[in-house]
Amino acid sequence: MKKAALLAALFLMMGAFSVAAALTDDQNFRAGLKYYNSKNYKAAVKQFREYLANKPDPCGYYLTGYALYKLGRLSESEDNFREAFLIDPQFSLEKAGLISKKSGAVSAKEPAPTSEKKAEKPAAKEAPQKK
Repeated sequence: MKKAALLAALFLMMGAFSVAAALTDDQNFRAGLKYYNSKNYKAAVKQFREYLANKPDPCGYYLTGYALYKLGRLSESEDNFREAFLIDPQFSLEKAGLISKKSGAVSAKEPAPTSEKKAEKPAAKEAPQKK
């Protein structure tokens, strides 16, 4: 009976630690997004790396890669994009819920309005041919 109570207590404690870690991960990710959106890419990279240390996922790697790209650190950026691809080859920010489509249909641009008052360009005159 005591063993069962001890095991139950251990599982509850482990669950509490995992919930605390998940909250910290979420805070790091949100802080990274905040810095990224305010164009503080150096701080964003730091937050995303802390997030990735506990929860490696394609979104974290992708955003870290893009922040590094903005900082001009292209080799590191490429490594992060590669990690995101290796975890989920189909990853996109849209799939992660960070951006959304306007609508399901692709909208074509309307042609520019034409004015009837504009004079048509005269046809180019042909150059006289040499004989």
